[in-house]
Amino acid sequence: MFKLSSKSLRKVAITASIATSIALLGSNATAAMASTKTGTKTGASVPYMFGSIQLSVTEKNGKITKINYGTSSATNGRQAAFPYLVKYAIQSQGINFGNLSGATMTTDTFKQALTSALAKF
Repeated sequence: MFKLSSKSLRKVAITASIATSIALLGSNATAAMASTKTGTKTGASVPYMFGSIQLSVTEKNGKITKINYGTSSATNGRQAAFPYLVKYAIQSQGINFGNLSGATMTTDTFKQALTSALAKF
């Protein structure tokens, strides 16, 4: 048997309380914690075989409201995928959307660039 100090017991109780609150609130807890995210952040430029993608993401109260692909590039018409990818990312509020047919590498790189920008919030 092992002994816990009163300080350790307090930490365990606080951690359990937070875990219980999150479990009871479910996804609303995540939304509540994210609600302070506001502003625009620019991620790293992510190079790939057909160009590079760098995104600026605007969030208001933790929700993605705008994504700008500015100087991103893609050859042979692949840049036509960008508006669709922006739309799908805003609808899904992140990278949880499928690939565009014929633009798998562009989609994957877009998601990497989006993750880079979102990590700055």
